[in-house]
Amino acid sequence: MYGWKPYVSHGRLRVVEASSCETYVLCYEEGTFFVRRRTTGQESYEEAVRGTFALASAAWISLTATCCPSCR
Repeated sequence: MYGWKPYVSHGRLRVVEASSCETYVLCYEEGTFFVRRRTTGQESYEEAVRGTFALASAAWISLTATCCPSCR
C-alpha cells in the first residue's frame, strides 16, 4: 500500500509519535514528516510518505490501526 524505501538521514530526526509496539514511528526531519519502520533484519530503517503532517499522520494512523492488538 505504501512505497517503502531505505531511510536516509536528511538532518536532525525528531520522533513525533510511535505505535505501542514501536513498529511504526511518525517522524519529523528538516521540514517534512514521514513514517519510519525497522527493516526485517532490525539493523536499518525504511521510510514512507514523506511530506506534510496531514499526509504522514494519516498514513501513520492507517498503519497503526492494522499493526497489532496493542496498537488498536
